[in-house]
Amino acid sequence: MSEIENNHIRRRTKSVTRAEDIKKIAARLRRSQPDRPCHKPRDSLFSWSSDFNDYSGFFNWGFLLLFMGGVRLLLENLLKYGILVDPEQWLVVLTGRQEGGPEHPSIILICYTIVPVVICLLIEKALAKEAMPARTGLIAHVLNLTVLVLIPIVIIHIYSSGFSLVGATSVCFLYCILFLKLWSYVQVNLWCRKEISIISSKIHLRRQSLSTSKISSMVKHEEIQEEEELHLVQYPNNLSLKDLYYFILAPTLCYELNFPRTERVRKRFLLKRLFEVLILVQVMMSLFQQWIIPSVKNSLIPFSGIFIGFLELKL
Repeated sequence: MSEIENNHIRRRTKSVTRAEDIKKIAARLRRSQPDRPCHKPRDSLFSWSSDFNDYSGFFNWGFLLLFMGGVRLLLENLLKYGILVDPEQWLVVLTGRQEGGPEHPSIILICYTIVPVVICLLIEKALAKEAMPARTGLIAHVLNLTVLVLIPIVIIHIYSSGFSLVGATSVCFLYCILFLKLWSYVQVNLWCRKEISIISSKIHLRRQSLSTSKISSMVKHEEIQEEEELHLVQYPNNLSLKDLYYFILAPTLCYELNFPRTERVRKRFLLKRLFEVLILVQVMMSLFQQWIIPSVKNSLIPFSGIFIGFLELKL
């Protein structure tokens, strides 16, 4: 490296150091002023070299604009349509009463769900007590689940005038969930029966090859294990209406003999969750009734006019 380049680097180093000293001196002088300065030199926030990464102000500004737009739409909707929220209409739409007829087929189909549940439980109890052959039980389960799936389809097709869109959708959704839950219930009980048969066959073979003293010790060991597992539900003790409806009401599609539970029922937590569900459902239905339904009705009118005008031009 030549001497000229060394002198150039030395000069640049001195100039940078000198500039930093000047900044420090200027900052010290500014701090000594009585106006209490709060600014400091840095790159512009709109430049790429600013290293700015806090955009909370922009987000707050965006949320403020959305809130103001929502308030404007709320006032416009209330001035144009008034208050359209009517909780009684929710029950009317669900039951299909506005479609004509006092039968309320949606409610009847929802109540009918008890029948396939009880039939499934009776079949499982018969299989557990060996009062029904396994093949016959399989056929009975298939028929029960098939009827469970076909009933809402057939009834809605026959009595289509008695169902509203919301009622028919709710019934089909409920029956689909019930079908999946009962399928899982049947499969888990089948696995339990197979496991019991395998264990019993192994114990029978083992007892044939062991002495009496060893058999008695094994029996005692099994009794100790049973005492340790008394707090767990064992097959076929799970075949009860209480256990089955606990599974149906639980938010899962997979059946287990022992669901994870807390030692006690947290009543305050449960009441809070129920209150939240009720309030949120009411809010959703109110928003649907106040905003979505009027908007859909108003949008159908221009489309119908365009369609009629198109037909008139063609004819």
